[in-house]
Amino acid sequence: MRHSLTDEQKEQIYETISQGSEPRLSFYILVILSTIIAAYGLIANSTAVVIGAMIVAPLMTPIVGMALSLVSGDGHLFRAATISEIVGVICSIGLGYLAGDVTFGVELSSEILARTQPLPYDILVAIAAGLAGAYSLVNPRINAALAGVAIAVSLVPPLAATGICLSLARYDLALGAFLLFFANFLAIQLASVFVFISTGFVDYFHHKENELLLTKTTSTWKLVFIFSKRFLPSIILLGLVTFHLSQSLIKLVNKKEFQQQLEATFKEELQKRTGARLTEVNYKTAPDGKINTIAVVMTPQEFTPIEIDKIEERVQLALHNENINVVIRSIISKDADKDGAIFLLDEEKLKRLHESEEANFLNDITQALNKSLASFAGAYLNEIRREDNDGIKTIIAIVRTPIAITPTQVKAIETLLQTIDMNIHLVIRSILTRDADGTRYLYQPTEDITLAQQKAELDLRKKLEEVLKTSVRKNVKGGALLDFQYNTSDDTSDVLAVVQTPQNFSNKQVKIIQAQLQNEVDKRIKLVVRSIVGTDMDENGFMIPEESAAISSTNSPVITPPPTALPTPEELTTDATSRQPEQQ
Repeated sequence: MRHSLTDEQKEQIYETISQGSEPRLSFYILVILSTIIAAYGLIANSTAVVIGAMIVAPLMTPIVGMALSLVSGDGHLFRAATISEIVGVICSIGLGYLAGDVTFGVELSSEILARTQPLPYDILVAIAAGLAGAYSLVNPRINAALAGVAIAVSLVPPLAATGICLSLARYDLALGAFLLFFANFLAIQLASVFVFISTGFVDYFHHKENELLLTKTTSTWKLVFIFSKRFLPSIILLGLVTFHLSQSLIKLVNKKEFQQQLEATFKEELQKRTGARLTEVNYKTAPDGKINTIAVVMTPQEFTPIEIDKIEERVQLALHNENINVVIRSIISKDADKDGAIFLLDEEKLKRLHESEEANFLNDITQALNKSLASFAGAYLNEIRREDNDGIKTIIAIVRTPIAITPTQVKAIETLLQTIDMNIHLVIRSILTRDADGTRYLYQPTEDITLAQQKAELDLRKKLEEVLKTSVRKNVKGGALLDFQYNTSDDTSDVLAVVQTPQNFSNKQVKIIQAQLQNEVDKRIKLVVRSIVGTDMDENGFMIPEESAAISSTNSPVITPPPTALPTPEELTTDATSRQPEQQ
């Protein structure tokens, strides 16, 4: 590397380095700009922006100046370069902290994390960059390579990363980023010292104010003593940093080997399970020494605790560590080819086959029932259930219909269903519904009920409602009809009236109302009154439900009694089977 330089060239190089090491305004402006670029390049995770900050950063020149001052014994240059570097470092860390603090949603990007875990390789890079940088300064023909050297070594970006990590209270990462800068600082300094010594700068410099400074007549032992005194602290510090980074490297290598062994062991165990494949393995060491491992596995069926226990034992045995705790996160995956699902256990295949057959069977039954019920006006299938008993497949069909389906009709439908399966036994539960428009009841067979009969029934209901309302109000003060039901036969006409009343109806009152119904509607009427105690009242007396409802609709704070569920007469629900019903 020895390169002959004239005294004029050495003087010019000295002046250039000295001027670049002075703590001037232009130096700090470049420090500020490069730090801002580096900080937001790290936050935005942009490598190109970070590289731009490296080119602008001026922090390498004072380091080279410190090296030159140590070689030459120039105390003024050493003080100026040291002040420039220290203030520049503080400024970079402070701006990095400010950028991390004022920027919303800062996260630890890969560019930041890459500068928080220095390794011994970084020192080798810094030494090579220091040699190249110093040599480019002393050799005018290759001085243009200095920009490339600035890119190769990392100074401002780790300082900016230190500040950002401090703003996020990640002090461990901040220490790692600063350690990277400090290692680069020492490596560049010592590499530059080597270049200046080898290129003859020692023999050139002589300062009159210091008698111990080197001259051409200086003895070898005196030279060794002076250089040892000047450079020994940097050498020791670089050795300590290198040792620390080597320990970090050893831990990283061990961690990677442990990770690889974990993955290999899990993959070997998962090969024994059909369709299971490892997606990811992570582990974390707890303060008590336990190694909590999470394996993410794509599998057709989740792992049982017994299976996980066996895998944990094999992992502990393979890695010779009983403190490993295994957690398997099963991500259920459904794999299929043109022939259907694959990687299924025999039990799962049988279960799916049974479910598919059951669905197809009920679908066929539903279609057949809908087809049969199409001949019943107003009837439709509401629900279907299957109940097996001693090999008999009992189908329970719940049908809404205006007229109950008779056992004979059920038998005919059952015969149709037995073309699907001979073991079918059909039960139809008829839920009677009465659909009506403004003129008549709908879905009534013409051969059973004529239009005249339907009109007569509507007139009867209207008359019953009118007489009941009038009689209840007349005979019970505060009473009001809520609803009524009736059932007419050849001998009797039973009427159930649901009445809201201040007090229960007496049998005497029921007799009075019943007599009025018999006189005005039908002599066969037998009345039953269901009293719902409770009514509304204002200053004028009892209020009818319609008046209370009108007031309630205005959102006034009127307390109304809760609605009472009307009874569902047993005769409205009829279960019919193919067997003849018992005589009621």
